[in-house]
Amino acid sequence: MIRYLLLATGLLLMLPAAAQSPAKPAAKPGPVPAAAPRALLRGTWQATDDKNALLTITDQQYIERYAGQPDEARSLQVLNRPCDAPPAAKPGNELYLQTRGSAADDVMCYYVVSVTATRLQLSPVGGRGNTLTYKRVTQSPGKKQGMP
Repeated sequence: MIRYLLLATGLLLMLPAAAQSPAKPAAKPGPVPAAAPRALLRGTWQATDDKNALLTITDQQYIERYAGQPDEARSLQVLNRPCDAPPAAKPGNELYLQTRGSAADDVMCYYVVSVTATRLQLSPVGGRGNTLTYKRVTQSPGKKQGMP
């Protein structure tokens, strides 16, 4: 009898705790807004495998610089769909850079593998499969932007 009384008392003591709703888990971080990586793309980047190669990305231009060579400025579109997908295609979480030269058929597409405040990785779509890696160039206010 005492066992039943102890069991009933234990159950009654546990009942208020069970009636309480469990604590809500911490909110999981959602996908990074597309605007954040797009903003990170802007700036001047130096190739990690060739200190003479620079890439400058603005809102509308993709400018490649190499020591002793004229700049190659191309128009730029940042897309959230593959470059060859129709404009009405459902946007994804990936970013692509589509660049155009002066000739109508001079179009390049790069998949943005990753972009942070200090590092950029691009993979040419339809290319050799290599990944281009850059580090952000920072400069003092008095130094003219250009070759290091």
